[in-house]
Amino acid sequence: MIALGDSMAREFAARLVGSEQQVLWESQDDQGIWTGHTDTYVTIYSNDTNLRSNLITRVLIDTTHAWV
Repeated sequence: MIALGDSMAREFAARLVGSEQQVLWESQDDQGIWTGHTDTYVTIYSNDTNLRSNLITRVLIDTTHAWV
């Protein structure tokens, strides 16, 4: 069941590629990588230096690994 859930999550995220989504940026790690989530709870990562916590931006999803 866990494998099925993981597969379905990857398929859902893949359907977002090429679309613009709003992302709520939540935290930044020690390497400067920001983590945020779309309104459908897909995790997005960015190394943009202009982000900050609790900022909502529109981003173009360009990979199934959810990096922007």
